Amino acid sequence: MVTDTGKAPRTGAIKPLNAPAAIQVRVDGETGAPVAVRLPVLAASARSGGRSRGRQARPGGQVRPDRTDAPLSPWQAVTIVDDRWKVVDEWWRGENQQITRMYYSLVLENGQRTTAFHDFSGGAWYRQAS
Repeated sequence: MVTDTGKAPRTGAIKPLNAPAAIQVRVDGETGAPVAVRLPVLAASARSGGRSRGRQARPGGQVRPDRTDAPLSPWQAVTIVDDRWKVVDEWWRGENQQITRMYYSLVLENGQRTTAFHDFSGGAWYRQAS
């Protein structure tokens, strides 16, 4: 049996898991593929008590700011673009409300693997949490 904590029950909002985090990206002028990235510093998420400090996706695919003051790493070169794919979802909502993203599976100069995507609706780049 679970012990009563004495706290009032709450019906807070559902928190999304693995929300994408805002990143900075330098792209190749011809292909648009990432050539360097700045990712959120992991120590920042530890200080936040596990809360996301990037951006969170809303229902309908729009990405909303959660906290945009997360410190970013120094620029890291992309050594390999392992894969890329385009996602077009909720197309029935029309061009202004559909979700259109280009995803890239990247290997960085330090050997780290990450997945980044370019959100065409807002023009921003995000790191997809795994």
